[in-house]
Order: sequence, then C-alpha cells, then structure tokens
Amino acid sequence: MSLADAVNIAETLRSEIEVEVGRAREERVVLRSLDGQKIQARMEEKVAFQDRTEELLYRLQEAQKAAARELDLNDASAESLAKVRPEEGRALSNVILQIRALAATLAELTALNRDLAARALGCARAYLHAIAPRPTAYGRRGNSSAQVIPFESVQSRRA
Repeated sequence: MSLADAVNIAETLRSEIEVEVGRAREERVVLRSLDGQKIQARMEEKVAFQDRTEELLYRLQEAQKAAARELDLNDASAESLAKVRPEEGRALSNVILQIRALAATLAELTALNRDLAARALGCARAYLHAIAPRPTAYGRRGNSSAQVIPFESVQSRRA
C-alpha cells in the first residue's frame, strides 16, 4: 500500500462520516415522531456505520504503516509521512483534520439526539402508564401489591 492508498481510504472515511452527520441531523425528526420501526431502522444504520468506520480506521492505520515501511520511516504519522512526501502527506493531514472536525460535529449531534431519545422514552413511558396504569393498592405491610414491570432502555451494543 502506498501513501496515495492511505489518502483514498481517509477520503472514504470522511465521506462516510459526512453521510452519518446528515443522518444524525435527520434522526431528530425520527425521534420526535416516536415511530418505533423508524427508530429501530435508524439504530441499525448507526451500528452498520460503526462497523464500516471501524473497518476503514483499521485499513487507514494499516495503509499508513505500510507507507511508512515503504519509505523507511519509524513513525507512521501523517506529519512524518509529509516530510518525505509533502504533497501526499499534506493531503492526508488535511483529510484527517476534516475527519476530526466531522467527528466532533457527529459527537455533538449524537449527544443532542441521546437527550432527545431520553425525552422520547419518557413520553413513551408516560403513554404506557396512561393506557395501563399500575394499581396503587398496598398490602398488609405497606408494600405495593402491584407487580412492577420496569420499562428499561435498550442500549446499543456499542456505547
């Protein structure tokens, strides 16, 4: 693999993150609609994105290591690669900076969507309580006699 391959992989990663940022912006509409099927489909898209991103990050790391070996360098960072091949190294550094900026934007959107999802979960729980309220009767010892069935949040396999 050459340095040009690393640049191509980084550009692919950048475009994947750009698409995910767009999806994250649209996710608010899906969460507000409280449509369970659309929310589940969005979560599956997010898991697929994470898998693709993980693979691309691994490939980028391997491409940088291979380029460093090819150029007889000990360090595979974009800065050290730019010292030997300035044009391709600068291109790689620029793409990595764009990836970092997009990742920060995505992290911010994800935090906002997580808060909105928590509110949507609260709305869903309130709705379930309204249509199937728990009895408020108490037993002899003052304990609630109602069988408590918690509505727990289901989290992704990735935090």
